[in-house]
Amino acid sequence: VYPDDHEAYQKWIEVGLEESHLVKLEENFWEIGEGPCGPDSEIFFDRGEDFDPDHLGIKLLAEDIEKLLQDAGYQVLLDDRKERAGVKFADSDLMGLPVRITVGKKADDGIVEIKLRKSGETVEVKVDELVDSLAILLKNVD
Repeated sequence: VYPDDHEAYQKWIEVGLEESHLVKLEENFWEIGEGPCGPDSEIFFDRGEDFDPDHLGIKLLAEDIEKLLQDAGYQVLLDDRKERAGVKFADSDLMGLPVRITVGKKADDGIVEIKLRKSGETVEVKVDELVDSLAILLKNVD
């Protein structure tokens, strides 16, 4: 909600949205040239797993992470097989992959898990901090 749009903020409260889920952003303003323009109140509504039984959201996030890491110079193997996580983890260990990044239960919160094979260390990080966190972790392993 645009910070000065008290009416929109109050309307969201009235329809039952928790205050902790409302974000005031100065950049939340649309302008299309001449004509009407003003505050832009948008909402992200997660309807739950029943509406995404194929986990398309997780697949798209994994593909975004793959590109992010490739752009940062990492070689990436995206394991998108329809196998249980344990099978995939065992296979990555058998292949000797030095790092495993898991897009799992906390993906909806923008959090992934990094596991370093050499040390066994596991760290949860936000996706937008993934490249920097990975660089730090790998530097400390060597």
